[in-house]
Amino acid sequence: MDLLACQLGADPQGQVRVLAALRATLREGAGDSYASTMSAREAVGFSADQLSDLDRRFNFGTLQAHFPERGSRSLLRRIAWFGSALADVACPTVGESRHETMEMGALFNLAVALFDSVVDGRPRLKRSLFRALEVPKMVARLRGPNDEATRIRSAEHPLAPLCMLFDAVLRSLGQRYAGSNSRLSDIERQLERMHSSETLPGRKRIEAKCLPVTFVCQASDTHAPMSVRKLYIELGRLLALLDDWRDIADDVRAGRANQFICSYDFGGPHMMNYALGVMSGLLRGTARGAEAFERELVPLLGTILDLARHLPSLRSQKLQWLLGQLLGPT
Repeated sequence: MDLLACQLGADPQGQVRVLAALRATLREGAGDSYASTMSAREAVGFSADQLSDLDRRFNFGTLQAHFPERGSRSLLRRIAWFGSALADVACPTVGESRHETMEMGALFNLAVALFDSVVDGRPRLKRSLFRALEVPKMVARLRGPNDEATRIRSAEHPLAPLCMLFDAVLRSLGQRYAGSNSRLSDIERQLERMHSSETLPGRKRIEAKCLPVTFVCQASDTHAPMSVRKLYIELGRLLALLDDWRDIADDVRAGRANQFICSYDFGGPHMMNYALGVMSGLLRGTARGAEAFERELVPLLGTILDLARHLPSLRSQKLQWLLGQLLGPT
């Protein structure tokens, strides 16, 4: 048992309590369709065969060899699958367009996960990666998806296959929205926000965790009204907070930003705030810590389920199923 996690309220008993409250909220929000939705695994995100094809074309084995800290090759497939599932929830179309959208989501989610590995643990490569992904270069690729001169690339050997993932995403979106300047401009603004959240000093780290989820959903949905765009923003926040909750002890040990402790990494002007956040978490203790997580997460899930009523029925059910997978069996 992780003593620090226990002291911060993320012990196994506290996790059971919070997950039970979240599952109950999901059950209530899904209503009469809950049981059938939770058993309907088919057709949410990429299939095993589609993931195998993606693995082969983008050489997940090479990616795993370059970034072993991210986990096994099968885990890379799982990360890609989750991105495809997010895109599937947001995608309003079927057929080939749906497949292309899910592939974009899969590649982007994997690219962001590997990007995080570089940012968190490889300072020398981080500078090279930031240069390869400068906003003007990404915009040039988005606006010129068929121009070889705009391809995203890096001379750093470990970064080359990672840049290929980002390049494929930008090329796909550039081709898909070539006739819509407003959509391309919207994507450019989102790219700028994500880039700033990672590279500018003094930014709250929660943005870097939320924005990629929102990006996949909004880039996948060709005609999202404001209510649905709000759903995608809140979904990104929920997934980021769930990660922070589950990783709170590891984040504190590493001095990483965690929304339940401090919005900024440990160090510099935020050192005292971080220390106070840790102390406050420890003083809350196990029971009150679990209560704090529950108060933050349960209403947010309720908001997402309310907003999901604006989705077509099938996509709403896919979202409910995906949330059920994240929260585990009832």
